[in-house]
Amino acid sequence: MIVIVYDNPSDEVRGKTRRYLYEVKPNVFIGNVSAKVRDTFWKEINATGVSALLMHDAKNEQSFVVKATDSAMDAKFAECLGLYFPTKIKTKLLITDILAKPEKTLLQHSIEAGVMAEAIMREGPAKLAIRNVAKNTGNDVEKLIMSACFIIAAHDIGKCHSDFQAKMADKNEHLHSILSAINLLNPTANDIFRHESDSMWALIAHAEQKGWSAKQVRKFRCFACIAAYHHQGKVHNWAQRPTCNDSSTWYALQNDLLNELEKHWQFAPELLDTEDGICGLTYVILAILTNADWMVSSAKWENTLRGVPATLQQKAHAFLKENRLLHDEMANHIPNIDFQTIFGYLPNELQKAVIALASNGFQMMIIEGPCGVGKTAAGLIAAIIAGVSLSGIYLAMPTKATVRGIIESVRKAFANAGIEEGIPEFDSSAILSDDDRDRIDPELFSCAARLHMLYHWGVGTVDQSLKTIGVYKYACLGLLGLMDKAYIVDEVHAYDAFMLYQLERKIQECRFLGVPVILQTATLPTKTKERLICAAGVQNPKCETGYPLITVCNQGTMTQVETTAQGKQYIVRTKRAKDVFKAMEKTALSITQGCALFIVDTPSNAITLYKKLRQQVPEEELFLYHSRDTVDAKTAKADKLVKLFGKDRASRPERAIVIATSIVEQSLDIDMDYLFTLPCPIDLLLQRMGREC
Repeated sequence: MIVIVYDNPSDEVRGKTRRYLYEVKPNVFIGNVSAKVRDTFWKEINATGVSALLMHDAKNEQSFVVKATDSAMDAKFAECLGLYFPTKIKTKLLITDILAKPEKTLLQHSIEAGVMAEAIMREGPAKLAIRNVAKNTGNDVEKLIMSACFIIAAHDIGKCHSDFQAKMADKNEHLHSILSAINLLNPTANDIFRHESDSMWALIAHAEQKGWSAKQVRKFRCFACIAAYHHQGKVHNWAQRPTCNDSSTWYALQNDLLNELEKHWQFAPELLDTEDGICGLTYVILAILTNADWMVSSAKWENTLRGVPATLQQKAHAFLKENRLLHDEMANHIPNIDFQTIFGYLPNELQKAVIALASNGFQMMIIEGPCGVGKTAAGLIAAIIAGVSLSGIYLAMPTKATVRGIIESVRKAFANAGIEEGIPEFDSSAILSDDDRDRIDPELFSCAARLHMLYHWGVGTVDQSLKTIGVYKYACLGLLGLMDKAYIVDEVHAYDAFMLYQLERKIQECRFLGVPVILQTATLPTKTKERLICAAGVQNPKCETGYPLITVCNQGTMTQVETTAQGKQYIVRTKRAKDVFKAMEKTALSITQGCALFIVDTPSNAITLYKKLRQQVPEEELFLYHSRDTVDAKTAKADKLVKLFGKDRASRPERAIVIATSIVEQSLDIDMDYLFTLPCPIDLLLQRMGREC
């Protein structure tokens, strides 16, 4: 005797089965055939891919055998030691069944992200910044941390959706069997479903159930949008919620998951009363969310404390410690801030004034002075003094060449200060230079380039730091790193109107986060300086005209101190000529001894002048440097020029002529005997005189 039970068989299968068995109930067949016919017919049934169970009598303890087709993932019987037992049929989907990844439940991933975010805010890079943000927005620190953790933990709640779980079911056999058994394996035809968008709508729906006012719910949408942006712009369906099959079941599960997360963290409705700074607040939370999500999704997180009994809080602490991301005050590494010990010489008058002003604290300091008076050293000592409770310093230079020119002296100074960690070099082309890529674990976020601002110390191009204020992919990753650093910007006079506007926004961001800013410049127009001071929170500033000048902004007030600086004496002559390039050519040919630099306005003119001189000047005495070369070619030329004409005069030739464009004044720290330049703004002239002569 045999019994076959089908699950939604086709008419063809039912027809074949009726040849041998009676259909006593829909899809239930019973009959009596030989073993050979039974086994042959069962192979045919199994080949069709239908879900079915076969029971027939046998000579065993139970006197029957149960078989299932390969497609019968929801088999009702299980075999154990030759005996067959009915299994419990799952009739309800639980929140512990929902997957975020093929091998991790959504609830587990959400809690891990929340725990990591809390660790980042309590003992990681955001430790001080989150307190400054709470102060600037008038919120309680503890409530802000709990609210941020809830939003961060709920960032993937949109994965509890028919479409996403159907994709997970293709990769997880257990989930496939559950969804099939309860008829929830039913995705929509939407090919562009994004779980981030549904996460936002799920948070909004949850808020509407809280009994909050309409105004509070509207403001909560700002926080819900954090979840929508955590994958950097892959957002759809702003106007309406993505469609979902069996939506009542999935939305109820989303609500259950959010209720479970509220057992760990709760969103404080008091945050919705914030009037000023809510956009900055949400951007800070987004930065923490993006980092926390990537951290707990990395292979290194899974291997942290593997095999060691530990809570998630202990695991998060160990992860931050292993990756050098714990808040580590500079005071722990530089117990004695002494200028002579760090730089190897006594401070001059400008540097003494900077030290005195920095000791009282500041939000922004502008150091104006001629080239060669030690502004870089003054800025570094100011950053160390003001950022003693922070974890590091970022020195932003205008170009890759200036980074390469200063990096070794900065490393030497920090080594003298007692900082044992390496100082990596960042630039716009390589993000992390080749020599520094092994300093940071590339597997942390799967791409070392995204980690550049997370390192405690760094010297890099200014564009790397300014990216945190624009609509750039992964910009908020760099923002988290900047939260725990003093920020120095060199050569501010070299920036154009667009860069200065970006710098204004950066200063506002740093003021919101409590990050001290030091600006170093040869000179700065009064209007430009006043704009930057306004960005630091000083209303209607009236700037002095002294020089050298130190400007300090703190808590809405401004202090300016004029100092003295002993620099070189220069002789400047002007010459009128009908054909300036012919005059330059004649002047260059008249030089028989010494090293001369000729700065022209465009690469085309530089190339033309170079070609004319090539006919009469030996190749080893003539050099060309402009912006049209490839990055590698410019780097090679810059290294050669610094070697020949830098501070070390061992390789200096007796006679040399360098033809260059204005790129040379921002890129190279060289010492020439003569400088010939076309007319230019006075601030650029001062820069050229200080750096090249």
